[in-house]
Amino acid sequence: MHRFRLVYFICHDKRIIAENVYMTDTYRSKEAAEAKFKPRDKDHRWAWEKNLPRLPVASIEGFYMVPAQLHELVLKSRKFRLMFFVCTNKQTFTEFDSSVLAFQSKKWADSHCGYLINYHKTNQTFPLPDITVEAFYLVTDQLFDELLRPWI
Repeated sequence: MHRFRLVYFICHDKRIIAENVYMTDTYRSKEAAEAKFKPRDKDHRWAWEKNLPRLPVASIEGFYMVPAQLHELVLKSRKFRLMFFVCTNKQTFTEFDSSVLAFQSKKWADSHCGYLINYHKTNQTFPLPDITVEAFYLVTDQLFDELLRPWI
């Protein structure tokens, strides 16, 4: 029996993250993503801007987080985006978080994890939490029913 968390991203041209960016925001609820979502002021070019690249289309997309351990069992037939999340006490979102960072590479997630550990060591008011990096594959709503429904 597995539980899968539905998270939301602000995507540009249906892409979660650009190749030249190492992290992006992940939102716990669609409302939190909509609060940060700022559609472009204009969706067209002026006559003198015709030669510029087109504007990317922004949208809010929902994905299910599937632990990397289930990849061989369930997801190996298709290619999915692997993202790394910094977890506190084995939880991706704490009760106070409406958004967290998702990293494109483990190297950047480990670097951020080290930063958080150093921060908590200097802040002696709270005990040092268990901070780890966890890998998750992101699966769309449509494929969730097809691939993961039997695992619930």
